[in-house]
Amino acid sequence: VQIDFQLPERFQLEYVAEDGSRQRPVMVHRGAAGSMERLFSYLIERYAGAFPTWLHPVQVVIAPLTDAQHDTAREISDRMRRAKIRVELDARNQKVERKVRDAKHQKVPYIVVIGPRDVEAGVISVNNRAGERTQEPVEAFVERVTREIADRRR
Repeated sequence: VQIDFQLPERFQLEYVAEDGSRQRPVMVHRGAAGSMERLFSYLIERYAGAFPTWLHPVQVVIAPLTDAQHDTAREISDRMRRAKIRVELDARNQKVERKVRDAKHQKVPYIVVIGPRDVEAGVISVNNRAGERTQEPVEAFVERVTREIADRRR
């Protein structure tokens, strides 16, 4: 429960007392929503939207290079979901550059690009927020991200 002296003033709330004078009320309200709002406001400000992997609503975006890699991308996406990784498969009919740019704009921790050479080699191309690119087997990436989430590392 919160007692709020600020909002009645901000909204210019008044009531007429028994003696006819105008009085400013005091608001009493539950603070659960306000507490959550303050927490998320703090987190957004602290991380500038680039939440740590464990906290980010979307931890990995998978962007297949062409429609030919879509089935492989879906299998990898399903594998990540089974590992409790929050993943989105970007199957839009857009160039991969656009998909990567959109994911970077959303400050997604990891962007996985899957092209024909990746499928052939049995690896995925991983871009992180720091701009580092690696190629690694799916299982190695899933283990690394799962461990990062469990350890609550940035």
